[in-house]
Amino acid sequence: MGRALLLLLRLTTALNPLQKLLVEGELRRRPDWVDGSAAQVAPRVWRWVAEADDAVLALPELSEADARRLAASLEAAGAAVEASATRRVPTLTKRRALPPAADDEVETADACRRRTEAFVARVLVGLRQCPFTASPREAGVGLEEFDVHGAPILYAHSRCTSAPRLVSDVWTTIGEFLAQGEAAYSSVLLTAPAFDEDLETWVEAVFPLLEESLVAARVSRDIGIVCFHPRYETPSEKWLATHRFGHMYAPTTLRRYCAEAGAEDLAALPDDDLRYYGSYMRRSPHATINVLWSRQLAAAERRRESAGFYARNLRRLADTGRARLEEAAAGERVT
Repeated sequence: MGRALLLLLRLTTALNPLQKLLVEGELRRRPDWVDGSAAQVAPRVWRWVAEADDAVLALPELSEADARRLAASLEAAGAAVEASATRRVPTLTKRRALPPAADDEVETADACRRRTEAFVARVLVGLRQCPFTASPREAGVGLEEFDVHGAPILYAHSRCTSAPRLVSDVWTTIGEFLAQGEAAYSSVLLTAPAFDEDLETWVEAVFPLLEESLVAARVSRDIGIVCFHPRYETPSEKWLATHRFGHMYAPTTLRRYCAEAGAEDLAALPDDDLRYYGSYMRRSPHATINVLWSRQLAAAERRRESAGFYARNLRRLADTGRARLEEAAAGERVT
């Protein structure tokens, strides 16, 4: 009996506070242990909150403040999650999972990828809207002087029909992106065809939720996310003042860039034209979330010089003309 007690004491001495409670029988439910930083546990947390069970997560490497931020981002998506701590070990308890949403009969992953690759080849490469994209398979090129090297594009797909469930899917892909690193992937293109006809939800629900989730997971300085959509239109300056995340510049900014680059004819275009050409850069065949490394974005900014970059992009689109641009985009969506 004395030896058994000694072994128990040695065991509990080596355990962290929450594990001690389990051994001592003071916890009624064994939590699922999730090691890692906020960024590392976020994919698991977003998967967990979509599941209809009563599992409790223990997050031993997070601060209580980090756990509360994660819980707040989940609650913004419609879940009910309680962040607490047992002997200083943060835990998340799910009171209500993300609202259910049926998966529609949407376009397949293969069809979405085929059309998205055609868009990348035509717009990002052919019209040089992104000079750092070499092909539909590789991006992040031309930045070697900043120690950024080309790598494959990771294509992903979600059949989800609600913004919260989509964000959960996106985090599965972000988890792979972060775990594999810059050498494995330059960027992500995740298609969500259930949102193809709903730009309002895409702009006003999906992207604000994504932004909050990135901030909560402390990765907003490591990765950036860009908004693409078949009907994309740059939001109003009033919206952009508080929701800049992921969006194209407003006509006022594009006009200033054109003037700074000496493209006076482009600077003289009406707002409607500047908004159209600026938005066209983001009009992919399907609702698409583009994830990029922040380090790559910073290098691209140093390499390209914004005023000249956007003026050149607008010039190529304006020279092509609206009619031809619309015809090409329409054909791409049915291939």
